[in-house]
Amino acid sequence: MTKNDGKWYLALLRLFQRRHAEAVPLVRTCLPVRRRLGPGVPGGELIFAAACCAAWEGDPDRAARLHGAGDKDIAASLENRSINWPDVEQQLREREQGKLQEQLGEAAYWDAYRSGAQLSPERALDLALGREPAG
Repeated sequence: MTKNDGKWYLALLRLFQRRHAEAVPLVRTCLPVRRRLGPGVPGGELIFAAACCAAWEGDPDRAARLHGAGDKDIAASLENRSINWPDVEQQLREREQGKLQEQLGEAAYWDAYRSGAQLSPERALDLALGREPAG
């Protein structure tokens, strides 16, 4: 376990507690570290956390795209058993995505979600870091 793992777990705990303001700087610290690890390292959980933070920061379209990208990576990681996704994390995901669907409306949410699901993991990280992915 790296020092960064502790920050990730603390960020996730803060999201469970609805303490998004405290999760944001932790997620921002973890994203560049994940980026340096390169391809092949699961990142969907961190992209999910970044989506929660983006929604809290008032960027619902980016949040929905990040949820799409995160869900795609999480599904692949669950399939190859490289991560565990407990019920409590699923409940958090449903809560956060439900709020976004209400805020954006179903059609706009799913359009943005599908757009995010088409991103490569590296482009999803760029989006999470606040860099709009190119074409």
